[in-house]
Amino acid sequence: MADYDYEVMKYASEHLQNDREFVLKVLKKQPYSIDYIAESLQKEPELLAIALKAGYGLKYATKMQKKDKKLVMKVVAQTPYELEFADETLKNDKEIVSLAINSGTFGGELEYASAELKKDKEIVLQAIKKSADAFQYADDSLKKDRAFILEAVKISADVLNYASKEFKKDKEIALLAVAQDGDIFEYLDNSLKSDKAFVLKALVVANSKTGEDEEERAKSKLIGLMFGRKDDDVWRYIDKNLTKDSTFITQAIKKSGYGFEYATPKQKSDRALVLNAVKHYPKALQYVDKKLQDDKAIVLEAIKRDGTALKYASSRLQDDKDIIKIAINESGSAIYYASSKLKEDEELVIQALRKNNTIALFSLEDKEFILKALKEDIDIVDSFDMKLKNDAKFITKCIEETGYGMDYATSKQKRDREFILKALAKNFTAIHGVDRSLENDKELLLKALKNRKIVSQNGATYDSSYLFRYHEYYFGSKLYNNKEFVMEALRVQPNIFKYIREDFKKDSEILELMEEIKNPLWKKIFTPLNILLFGLFVYWFLGRKKVSKV
Repeated sequence: MADYDYEVMKYASEHLQNDREFVLKVLKKQPYSIDYIAESLQKEPELLAIALKAGYGLKYATKMQKKDKKLVMKVVAQTPYELEFADETLKNDKEIVSLAINSGTFGGELEYASAELKKDKEIVLQAIKKSADAFQYADDSLKKDRAFILEAVKISADVLNYASKEFKKDKEIALLAVAQDGDIFEYLDNSLKSDKAFVLKALVVANSKTGEDEEERAKSKLIGLMFGRKDDDVWRYIDKNLTKDSTFITQAIKKSGYGFEYATPKQKSDRALVLNAVKHYPKALQYVDKKLQDDKAIVLEAIKRDGTALKYASSRLQDDKDIIKIAINESGSAIYYASSKLKEDEELVIQALRKNNTIALFSLEDKEFILKALKEDIDIVDSFDMKLKNDAKFITKCIEETGYGMDYATSKQKRDREFILKALAKNFTAIHGVDRSLENDKELLLKALKNRKIVSQNGATYDSSYLFRYHEYYFGSKLYNNKEFVMEALRVQPNIFKYIREDFKKDSEILELMEEIKNPLWKKIFTPLNILLFGLFVYWFLGRKKVSKV
């Protein structure tokens, strides 16, 4: 049991908690169990060393150990919040605090930094990049520093929740925050919510965020479909008196597409106004005149930007396969709004699933179709009903043929290394379903990383480096924090470099390895110049042989 749950010792008898030999065996399996062994054993050097090596137990360490920079760095690299138990001198060590924050997930390690480092702009920004909530632990001087807030709000709008109130009515800061997250508009000062000029600017900038990579754009699009656009958040929280101002409504429609629900019948049937509006806000289509909902040009402009705007098109256009294809290309969920006939079109369903693997329109009884979708690297297993998820024979077939379905494999299969290795050869994401006892199995993870197959999920594509980006989800922190393993992993999947720990990115051995990977020996030998010189040599040599024969 100790393999799986470190709290098992909490419920052990007092006799077992005091049994050194038993405790030693348990700690080797689960070092975190040190919290629940007898107090007299917690500081015992050999037992404590096991926990510290695993990155835990600093609170039981001696004063000398808590001052040992090398030891503390090893511990916080694995368990960042252990910084809490380090000596005060090390809590004031920028290198250690930076390592703890970088190794953590939410930046909360800032809470344990010294008062001096809580004033350090670089350290605080580093924590904010992990989570804006970390800003609550920063020194008050930074919360009142306008220049710093301007910089911080570019990272996360939510820092305004912890900044001085005066910044919630600062137009420049507020606009930057809204550009990051329209939802922050709710928390701005009321004076800004009733300011016509400011609200119009906010509606415009709310969806102007740039610089996202392809994967982030795909996520933003999915979030937009699930929770609404950022400028929608702005519109929800404006002063309601503005919705009664016809001049403001006209300006809002022209600039953002919003306001049609308060528009006049004349405005709702104005083709030019509607065409302009759906380019900004595709779902404005729901408020316009029915004749314009049947206007193919207007509907196309809307669905090219938001496929789910198909919901507000006429039934005639919802039965147009070309229209549906365009809508699905933008959002897989658009197929929900196709005609009943087109919802049964296999080509369209496959296209939709490729964009959004969570839609469930196909018959869950059609196992042949499900396997076809899985073979096209569309992970729809989570959408199965319980009957299919419990169909061990079918799940096994899915895993053997596609690598998908390990989450629903039998307990025996999840521990069967040979079975898992075969699944990983098909699909690297199968690593997620393995038994926890194997989460630090180097061979399995390396096998997954070697799989160069590209997986599609919700319109975005991923390679096996994805496993390192979300390492907390796919494997244990022990391997992620193991330099030797990281170097092995880089050799089989160099793309993980951008997701490894920040201190590893600066490590001389790792940088040297990356240089070897990017510029292997054969590249250095077979340069264009060397190839040219070799060709000239061969030409000269063959020419010389001909002369000698004569």
